[in-house]
Amino acid sequence: MNTSFSPLSKKKKEILKKRMQIQKSIRCFFDQKGFMEVETPKLVSLPGMEPNLTPFRTSLLRNKKNHDAYLITSPEYHMKKILCSGMKKIWQMCPVFRNAEEKSPYHNPEFTMIEWYITGGNYKSMADFTEELVLYISQGFAKLQKPFEHITCREAFLAYTGLHLEELYQDKDTFIKKAQGIGYAVTVRDETADIFYKIFLKDIEPHLGKKKPTFLFDYPAEFAALSKIKKDNPLFCERFELYIDGIEIANAFSELTYPKEQKERLQKERQERKELGKEVYDVDTGFIDALEYGMPKSSGIALGFDRLVMVLTGTKSISEVMWFSGEEVFE
Repeated sequence: MNTSFSPLSKKKKEILKKRMQIQKSIRCFFDQKGFMEVETPKLVSLPGMEPNLTPFRTSLLRNKKNHDAYLITSPEYHMKKILCSGMKKIWQMCPVFRNAEEKSPYHNPEFTMIEWYITGGNYKSMADFTEELVLYISQGFAKLQKPFEHITCREAFLAYTGLHLEELYQDKDTFIKKAQGIGYAVTVRDETADIFYKIFLKDIEPHLGKKKPTFLFDYPAEFAALSKIKKDNPLFCERFELYIDGIEIANAFSELTYPKEQKERLQKERQERKELGKEVYDVDTGFIDALEYGMPKSSGIALGFDRLVMVLTGTKSISEVMWFSGEEVFE
């Protein structure tokens, strides 16, 4: 494969200068809040288990033997191991890697993630902290309307489609008939997750964060991943995503701290990967051991730095805010 060289344009240099200013602002904010900036491995023996993600696989040569190795899709596991060691407020800005992603203005095989964890709080307090951070770093770049909007998945489904989301999980057949009646191509053979996203991606997500940044709370429990299930309504979990101008910027949890339940969820995700024909890995027993040692009540969040820079600088693609995009490197 041949590569080519094009000098940076004046416009690109100005955007990259803003990127660096935003990075400095983020570090300043976390420093003021008393966070410890941590560093975790980018090359690991066991990647994240999420069924919808495909890590880059490589090989580690050690003592003349090849060992499977992967580039991280997130620093989550290792950061939680640090939490279990007694640190209370940690953050990291690092490259992460995701293979087989769709080609779009919002995706790149390598991108920068900001991830942080706070002990003692939950996803609601994390939303407040995140709003404070975004408003702090947006100064001088974009005027974001405040306070940010708070809406649940149930409220969003009802507002934008007239459908009651609970019904999808309590009376699937009735939900499907109602959805079909207003034009959605869903059938009883579809999994509930597929039905959710067919509707969500078409008629809900495009509206989120248009007038002001929006926190979308309380995803269905089947999308809990590493978050807690809501005690007052176990159909849903303590998770939110932040949207600005229809673009997902961040994903946050009240963190699951129970090792037995966490192991069961990871085993379930492993089975889902197998059914999807994806590569499967062993459960990271070191992560489970860390939870056994003791993980405090915590909230955590992953924020896409490149997407945030994109919306704050008014650009239309994350390739415009990267020093080198995947298109430049591989095409």
